[in-house]
Amino acid sequence: AQLFVFDFDGVIKHSIDVKTQIFRHLYAEYGETVQDKVEAHHLENLGMSRFEKFKLYHREFLGEELRHADALKMSDLISDAMVEGVVNSKTVAGAYHFVETAHSLGRRCIINSGTPETEMVRIINALPISECISAVYGSPNDKVSNLKKAFNDFNIDPSKTIFWGDSKSDWEAAKSFNIPFIGIGEKMRRRLGGNSDQHCCVPDFQPLLDILG
Repeated sequence: AQLFVFDFDGVIKHSIDVKTQIFRHLYAEYGETVQDKVEAHHLENLGMSRFEKFKLYHREFLGEELRHADALKMSDLISDAMVEGVVNSKTVAGAYHFVETAHSLGRRCIINSGTPETEMVRIINALPISECISAVYGSPNDKVSNLKKAFNDFNIDPSKTIFWGDSKSDWEAAKSFNIPFIGIGEKMRRRLGGNSDQHCCVPDFQPLLDILG
């Protein structure tokens, strides 16, 4: 494979919990029932764009239609806290070493995330692996669109790509191009079941380091 695609939250960093708490805090004025609904949906739809989540939460949980401009304002309100929280989160075991090794062996490593792209760039630039990342793709584009753009940007065939992810949206994006998928974490293993020709699951990157050499 020439192109290594990584989701970020739950794949490179254990940042899902800190993001969940920031989401809860954003809806604090609406009470715990709404906060619990927001948290439950957020955790089941980790790869979904933040802007789409805000619109859905207002419509489904608050009975309000949220304009896209207001969704952008909400995202801006929490952006600095998100960047700080994510950067300071614990790193998934072996993730940095794996990306650094892949980069040194000539693989192109990119991020494909549901996080707003400008925010994701700020996060990557603050990490020691920033020089190993060839490109960062985020929302408002979805992960399928981001993959398509990456294939065009780097003139790489999908068949020469591997996707590492931890959510349904990651798996579905990989599946849409028929590219091999490696699930990271126990939750993904439970969701996908046993390994197959099209996917496998590992707890973190430690078992994969020997494969790269």
